[in-house]
Amino acid sequence: MITPASLDIELPQNATFSMQFQFKDSAGVNLNMNSYTVDAELWTEGKGRKLSDFTVTWVDRPNGQFKLSLAYTVTALLGASGVWDLLVTN
Repeated sequence: MITPASLDIELPQNATFSMQFQFKDSAGVNLNMNSYTVDAELWTEGKGRKLSDFTVTWVDRPNGQFKLSLAYTVTALLGASGVWDLLVTN
């Protein structure tokens, strides 16, 4: 089981966003994510309205590495703040 975490990210307006992540276990060992999917969404504060889905790209699935990205056309429409969710499914 993957333990939920909280992570703030900064999305520059009018720029392409890309950030790489890696799943590790409690001992710091990379997790094999071959049987998992990852979805990520961007919402307004309070989750009143979904703004966008992140593009999820696996960089190295056997070692748990993936990238989230948003096009500049999406970041151009963002307000001052929001929230994001990451869902991992096996």
